[in-house]
Amino acid sequence: MRKYILIIGALFILFGAGITCSATSDSTGDVWHYKQSGTEWTWEKFTGEKPNIDITDISYTTSGEQTIVTLTVAGSIVDSQNVIYYIYLVSDSASSYAYYSNGVESVLNADPISYETNTGSKAGSNSWSVTFNITASGNSYSIYGYSLEYTDISQTTNVEHWGDWAPDTYFPAYDLYYGGGTGDAGDEGTGGNETGGDTTGDETSGGTPGFELIFAIFAIAIALIFIKRKR
Repeated sequence: MRKYILIIGALFILFGAGITCSATSDSTGDVWHYKQSGTEWTWEKFTGEKPNIDITDISYTTSGEQTIVTLTVAGSIVDSQNVIYYIYLVSDSASSYAYYSNGVESVLNADPISYETNTGSKAGSNSWSVTFNITASGNSYSIYGYSLEYTDISQTTNVEHWGDWAPDTYFPAYDLYYGGGTGDAGDEGTGGNETGGDTTGDETSGGTPGFELIFAIFAIAIALIFIKRKR
């Protein structure tokens, strides 16, 4: 009986600590190519490989007043002025965001409002994590991120870049390519045109895949250690 009490107690302490998690997976090979020349632009599905901007997962963990959001790519985070990674944390009351490019990380906390810049290379790792300080309690969160690789980020009229969005619903032309649109969206604003469209969708899942199980195993292991010591 004492054994079960210790196990239940360990689980209660763990989950009572206010730790919440969520993760969304994103399929690989879903990078899109954007090209603009003057007022004409096109989107097309990229058929090559861009693993350093191809997002595979975005997740968050909240404990107390801190929320850590992690963006993971198929390849590695790279340092280049032409490559930018973005993370957004959207709560019931405000939106916070961060971006990383060429060894510089900028973070805007919305609640309370604060802005900070951190230097230090993230290159070589397959993920980038940002800590947001959120004081509002009881909020629910949604997260999304995207990455862009430009041929020349200084260009304003002849713009070309490759990008991936997670979840795919944040892709600017999602309704056209994933939602079975008719192509009218390309005629709005700049009079662009669309190519490609051979999409397979994404593998998006909400909730907390795997996180609770890991925490539960950890808590049970702690309890069993105490039981063995008692013996």
